[in-house]
Amino acid sequence: MADLTLRGQCDEAMRLARSGNPLASIAACRRILTTFPKHIGAYGILAHIMLQLGEHDQALHLYQRVLSADPEHAPAYVGIAAIHEERGLLDEAIWYLERALELAPGDRDIPPKLDALRAEGEAEAAEAAPMTRAGLARA
Repeated sequence: MADLTLRGQCDEAMRLARSGNPLASIAACRRILTTFPKHIGAYGILAHIMLQLGEHDQALHLYQRVLSADPEHAPAYVGIAAIHEERGLLDEAIWYLERALELAPGDRDIPPKLDALRAEGEAEAAEAAPMTRAGLARA
């Protein structure tokens, strides 16, 4: 039997996105948003899918919408950083990854990305991404 709870529908949309079925995932997100038009989780999943499909303008718009409702949504910062990196805006990408690291200091995927961007942009790259005060407070 299908899980018709909101959480179940979001989990299903994310599972579809990860399994390589973006169109079905988009349909699931739109079903959620027709009933719950302000559900931030669905917008986050939809933004992730748009980023995977290469629709950077739509993904950026959706990520900004997520951040306007939840300014501590670390995956949105990571997504925006990826968009800026694709566009060659390395300073902006670094800034967004630094914010993501502050919000999720335990995420092991962010520091290598940040270090790679700093090395690519020939910024002052430390051996490891330095922890900011905000990141230390969350650790």
